[in-house]
Amino acid sequence: MSRQLYAVLPIAAHPLYLRPCPACDGRGITGDRYEMPTDGGPILLVDVICPVCGGCGNGDPEHLACLADAHAYPDEHDDYDDDDYDDNGQPCPSCGSGRGWNAVQGIGQDDDGDPEGLAVLRVPCGCSADRLVVGFDPDALSSEV
Repeated sequence: MSRQLYAVLPIAAHPLYLRPCPACDGRGITGDRYEMPTDGGPILLVDVICPVCGGCGNGDPEHLACLADAHAYPDEHDDYDDDDYDDNGQPCPSCGSGRGWNAVQGIGQDDDGDPEGLAVLRVPCGCSADRLVVGFDPDALSSEV
């Protein structure tokens, strides 16, 4: 019997905002997650980014206290050709900031396999491989730090 290996990227601790996001309690993720197969490695458990705060956890509508890379905006770094990538002071050519994840739009499927719902997923970047938590029981792997 073969056992399946799973991996999850824990969320980094968000600053303690005066007004945490009411939708995610300041965590930046909804609590929903999807399985994302990899080539020969563990199945990634990717979290859904909170659509209200955009992943920062801040409940302030102005988002003035947010870190520059805290939000799940379309990734300008995805447009880079890795062969032509010039460091430009960025720690990672994929996620740019070294935050360890990319925002990827995903489409779910209903029980019949038809498209259902859009979500922005927090997909681990290669620079976060050393931070992944790995185990055989997906229910026991937490995204919380």
